Amino acid sequence: MGTIILRAGSVLFTAAMTMGLLASCGEGGQEPATETSRTMTGEQRPATARGGTVSVADFQRLMAEHPGQVLDVRTPGEWDTGVMEGALLIDFYEKDFAQQLDGLDPTRPVFVYCHAGGRSAKAMDMLQAKGFAEVYDLDGGITAWRQAGAPLVEAPSGTKE
Repeated sequence: MGTIILRAGSVLFTAAMTMGLLASCGEGGQEPATETSRTMTGEQRPATARGGTVSVADFQRLMAEHPGQVLDVRTPGEWDTGVMEGALLIDFYEKDFAQQLDGLDPTRPVFVYCHAGGRSAKAMDMLQAKGFAEVYDLDGGITAWRQAGAPLVEAPSGTKE
């Protein structure tokens, strides 16, 4: 009888642990109520009035209120699916990516995006490390932008593979 109780306890413990893990995995896709910024190490920090990771609505509002430089850090193949109007296209995977960022004006806001938000968060960190005071990263990247029904245009000629 002791063996049955131990097995039942083990089964219940395993089931509870599995449910807890599954529940925590499900929460991974949800963003916290406050805006955050991600560092290259994945650490999250609150967005400030001078930059950070922001929603599609805030990205659009900030671009309208503080016109600046729009930076698309996706690959040329990704550009074929459409870009934001006026975006500067710099491939994150180019060897001289960091040097190409030096061509941007550090005194003007930079609005950076990629496909889903990973590369643009890293680019934001790089720009801030270079002294750019106001850098906004689009949370969810162009995928979130599309889902919100925001406009895209065809990539400028000469930028496609």
